[in-house]
Amino acid sequence: MNMNDRLSKIATIIIVCSMLFSGCTSESGDGIENDSDDINDIPELEPEPEDILEINGNDFCDLTNQIHCMLPFPSGFFLDADESQITDYRLNITGEAIPDTNSAQSENMVILDRLDGFSPSTQIFTAFSSIPNISEMADQFNISPSIEINHSSILMNLDTGEFIHHWIELDARVQEGEETLIFVRTLQGLDHDAAYAVAFRNLVDFNGEEIQPEDGFLALRDNKSTDSNQIENQRQDYEYLFEKLEQSGIPRSNLQSAW
Repeated sequence: MNMNDRLSKIATIIIVCSMLFSGCTSESGDGIENDSDDINDIPELEPEPEDILEINGNDFCDLTNQIHCMLPFPSGFFLDADESQITDYRLNITGEAIPDTNSAQSENMVILDRLDGFSPSTQIFTAFSSIPNISEMADQFNISPSIEINHSSILMNLDTGEFIHHWIELDARVQEGEETLIFVRTLQGLDHDAAYAVAFRNLVDFNGEEIQPEDGFLALRDNKSTDSNQIENQRQDYEYLFEKLEQSGIPRSNLQSAW
């Protein structure tokens, strides 16, 4: 067989194969076309509903911390906008939020509500569901670590970004059955007509277990939807707070409390 005969035979084989494959392709296409109606009949999957975090408590309390009505303290939750004041704010604390004494029940605290903010010398404190181990934190004998970037507590002037010297104490007068308060102590009064941020992160208890944030704060930190109008109404303020902290090198992701 000469070269031309071989090429002619190969060409014939190629033509026959292409005709066969063309028929298969046509049949396959008919099958897909016939099944198209079945594909269109498949129902669309609805997106899963977003989990809504349930926040229990009264609206006259700061629900970012559900351990006590007025924690954390002092809190911007108890400030109302008031342009007639030097600070542009006015305290608004209902009597229902203030603990009663054995001798009297709290009513509307007009003596407080006339103020344009919290005292620069007021005590700063909060509580957690378990007692933090503060042995590695600044104390009254060594306050210099409190302004280091890796310190577990932060006290920062929001207007200037300055970290403020402070130390940490646990409430030595706690009664049985009560949550232990954790205090942020300052050397002197804070500035007048200024905004401050307090934050805690990387706290562990005395068993070495990580301290868990309260649900109200967790929802704000992690952008979780809640059933609480009060928490939802605080989102804008907290986003501003988180932004200011992050600008100073404090990421929101590991915060256990901030206000």
